Amino acid sequence: MKVKEQGLSEDEVNARANEKAKKRKEVRDRMLATKTIEKGLLIVHTGKGKGKSTAAFGLVMRAIGNGFRIGIVQFVKGKWQTGERPVLEAFPDQSSSTIRVKAPRPSAARRR
Repeated sequence: MKVKEQGLSEDEVNARANEKAKKRKEVRDRMLATKTIEKGLLIVHTGKGKGKSTAAFGLVMRAIGNGFRIGIVQFVKGKWQTGERPVLEAFPDQSSSTIRVKAPRPSAARRR
């Protein structure tokens, strides 16, 4: 184990790690201070199976918790009622209305 090899106690290792993290934060803060253009971020969750909405709404909740504004476009098949809309409506200053687009049903020719 590196800690024992170097003869450092756990407190010394933690102090070194904290000092490194502090320096990284200072560098990042200096870099961010030069940034003047606000940019958005678009994340698209696709694929078969479950988990896409859960992942997306988890990120949305984290963004709201950090003071970011969010917007959601969700493609759904048929009628789909979820509990996310009432939660997001509780944060009108940070979320635009959720847009749900009904996905077209595949035609019989496309199913083959």
